[in-house]
Formats: sequence, structure tokens, C-alpha cells
Amino acid sequence: MAQSLWQTPNALLVGGLVAGAFAAALASGQFRPAWPRPAQIARGLGGGLLLGWGAMTGLGCTVGNLLSGTMAGALSGWVFGAAVLLAVWAGLRLRLGT
Repeated sequence: MAQSLWQTPNALLVGGLVAGAFAAALASGQFRPAWPRPAQIARGLGGGLLLGWGAMTGLGCTVGNLLSGTMAGALSGWVFGAAVLLAVWAGLRLRLGT
């Protein structure tokens, strides 16, 4: 008997996470839908393109590369960790305008 696509454990988990996040946003009073400004649209599209490119060229997931790679003593894990720290630092500097 074929199982429904929406009744798989993964689908139920994702649905529960979305519903829980929505309920928490409503309860906290922080759910305020708004149309994005052009700058936000451009930033979102640019970030999505960079994330997609990174996923295609990353040769594995970030958790596996950073955590497993550094524990195994692989140079790639340490280089990745340093690059992430540098990127977060640069992103925060740009975001805060300092």
C-alpha cells in the first residue's frame, strides 16, 4: 500500500516545525507580514545565488566538512572553519556599517 507523501515522518516533522514557529511568532507578537523593499529582494536573490553556488561547489555539507573534517585533522575542515569565521565577520561589518 502506497504511503501518502504528506504522511511520512520527515514531512510531519517539517510541518510541525513550521506550525510551531508560526505559533511562537503569533504568541510573541512579532508576526508582521510586509512587502519587501527592492534592496531586500536584491539581497535575498544574491544570497540565494551564492548559497546555491556554494552548495554545488562545496563537495559536501558544512557540518560534515567543519566538524568531521577538523576532528579527522583534515586541512579542508580547518580552512573551511577559518573561511566561515572571516565571512561572518565581514558580513557583520557590512551589515552594521562599521
